Amino acid sequence: MKSAKRKRLSVAGQTMLVCIGLCGLVILVSGANRVAKEKESEPFALLVGSCFHGEGFSLPGARIRVEIQPEEGKHSQVKKWQTISDTRGEFALRLPAGRHSFLIKASREGFTPLEKTVSFVQDERQNVILKFELDSSKKK
Repeated sequence: MKSAKRKRLSVAGQTMLVCIGLCGLVILVSGANRVAKEKESEPFALLVGSCFHGEGFSLPGARIRVEIQPEEGKHSQVKKWQTISDTRGEFALRLPAGRHSFLIKASREGFTPLEKTVSFVQDERQNVILKFELDSSKKK
């Protein structure tokens, strides 16, 4: 039976392989950072809101769905975003910058669903307040 002989790399060869591996890792990380920075630097519109019920009590757990309204005469795929209000009833969404109108649809079990429209002109911030009313059609 023949034994398999393994050829060992010299210390210099091992060092070279480690350097090549590290260089590749640095290139990958720097490329990923560059893509992330480019995305961060893109302009965006910011939709910030608060959900309330009753006499101003915050409403956590409300589902917020936002749809971009297509321009008149244009039929395009509707883009959608969604989030849920936090423990303080607050939410925030990054939306595309530019002249756009968005339809906000908000819902929470036990409350009447809401709809509201908000418009952006450029990369700006819009604040909305969503005041929910108890759904009177549901019996307790």
